[in-house]
Amino acid sequence: MGVELNLNKTHITSSLDGFDFLGFNCRHYQVGSKLKTIIKPSSIKNVKEKIRVLIKTHKGVSQKTLIKKLNPVLRGWSNYFKHVVSKEIFGSIDNYVYERLANWAYKKHVNKGKTWIKKKYFHSDGSWNWVFRSGKQRLVSLKEIKIQRHVKIKGNHHVYDGDINYWKFRNKKTHIRDKSSIFSKLYVKQML
Repeated sequence: MGVELNLNKTHITSSLDGFDFLGFNCRHYQVGSKLKTIIKPSSIKNVKEKIRVLIKTHKGVSQKTLIKKLNPVLRGWSNYFKHVVSKEIFGSIDNYVYERLANWAYKKHVNKGKTWIKKKYFHSDGSWNWVFRSGKQRLVSLKEIKIQRHVKIKGNHHVYDGDINYWKFRNKKTHIRDKSSIFSKLYVKQML
């Protein structure tokens, strides 16, 4: 049972040119005399197309229904990419969603003006303006998603080295970053 590379699917490239893997673009950039590795999302077109189709196929639905359909897509995509360099991309996706939703609202109410549409669909929420909200339901804004970097394991530690204090501290540090998540609350309850 030999393993062979498929020549049609295999491409050897320089890390300076970069490559795509599992939706991420990995690439080295020259910074002075050093190389810096930057990993970014590469599947922006796919999520934009998914958002466009979702909004287009839900022309006649209420604002609440549209928010219920869009939130899982936006939240899932942002959670997958929140560990890499993606803040600018999150902003561009937010702008794209706003443009699509404004278009959706204008087409839904052809005889109404832009001011009326803004008052009906887009509201202020704290310091954020132009929030697509209906009652208590609001659309997820990717600009609000915090980027969480991976915490490297120091030195030659591994799970089975017996250093319980190091792993307790590391797990506490990584799990309690987002205090609102179910996992961090459960971790605090069990470990502390």
